[in-house]
Amino acid sequence: MGNQLYKLHILHNSTLITMTIPPDHTVLQLREAIQSNTGVDPCQQVLFCGSQILRMKNKDSLEKTEVVNGSTMDRTCVELGNIEIQVLGFEKMSSESRQKLLVLEKKGPIFPIDRQVEYENVKSEIGTLKQHLVELIEGLDKMKISEDDLNNKTRKKEIAYKIRTVLDQIEKIHKNIKKSLDEIESHIA
Repeated sequence: MGNQLYKLHILHNSTLITMTIPPDHTVLQLREAIQSNTGVDPCQQVLFCGSQILRMKNKDSLEKTEVVNGSTMDRTCVELGNIEIQVLGFEKMSSESRQKLLVLEKKGPIFPIDRQVEYENVKSEIGTLKQHLVELIEGLDKMKISEDDLNNKTRKKEIAYKIRTVLDQIEKIHKNIKKSLDEIESHIA
């Protein structure tokens, strides 16, 4: 590659931004350049080359990565990637809530009032989690992907399915908490 500059095209909010970056710049420097042009924090960026997510370290130079000179980094890919990452985080939080519920169920009714507070805390956590997931699915539904972009249309469907799966898990947790709270109420009364 030598000293040839990389010419990259960034699609963000329907605006095409063309950037030239030296090949010896690091991925972090690329992310910072993207931030200065788009306002998207480097930590929240998911970089794609074509339709493939780029798995690279911030310290890697561009010439040692999969970034291709003349690439277009599509906002749709970035948005789908960001939603995918959020869904994975929410999926983990759902599993943690399910684990908390299992622990609470094993504790037994020694101090019913304390257990009630703990159940209410988990109920609040999953309520917030559900709200975030509903917002994600609404945002995903609003995303417009062209009919010929089959790769991103498929990704969008897979992400929507994952969100609905996590929402189903949350609903099961909520039902178990409601049942446990009703049992506690009957013991207190």
